[in-house]
Amino acid sequence: MQRHLNLLATLWLANGILRAARLSSILLAGHILPMLAGWGFGPPMRGWPWNFLPFGLYTLAVIQVVFGVAHIVLAWGLFQRQPWARLLGIILGVIALLRIPFGTALGIYTLWVLAPETSAREYEQMSRGYQQAHHASA
Repeated sequence: MQRHLNLLATLWLANGILRAARLSSILLAGHILPMLAGWGFGPPMRGWPWNFLPFGLYTLAVIQVVFGVAHIVLAWGLFQRQPWARLLGIILGVIALLRIPFGTALGIYTLWVLAPETSAREYEQMSRGYQQAHHASA
């Protein structure tokens, strides 16, 4: 399980970083599209959907931020063998199943690693051992 946890944490970290990159592209689009229309490129941005566009893009960006932070926190928790990380991983793994195809693959792998009862016992032992070793060295 140790090897799978490190790979799983790395995948969640990469997913969180990619969400941050997606966030910057969403925010950039929210600023550039209206600016281009103001310079005469493309149709004038008045009425639906243009008046909704900035609100919709920023709402999407907030959602991306929330999930991106959750993915990075999960990765940190798995790397540190935090007791709460297994439950967060299962929750995010179930939600990831909806994001076809890569999210689905990550969700399946996450649930395969973290969900079984044997994984719960093994993760709890590793978590206790990691916490004890970390407190002893401090």
